Amino acid sequence: MALRVCTSCDRVHFSRLDVARHADGGREPVWFAYRTTAAHEAAHGDFLVIEVRADGIEQDFDVPGPYGH
Repeated sequence: MALRVCTSCDRVHFSRLDVARHADGGREPVWFAYRTTAAHEAAHGDFLVIEVRADGIEQDFDVPGPYGH
């Protein structure tokens, strides 16, 4: 996954598709917001490879959820 980032130090924010729900006949795909638990620093022009593992992510409640809450 390629992400565009601004010069800063922060956690990586991303969305994940709930494939199982969509495969079970759901009409629209549901995306959930996540972020890494560790912060990563990026400067202008940097190229970073960040390994995202299941034990290094958490749900990102700072952004609106898929249900419009």
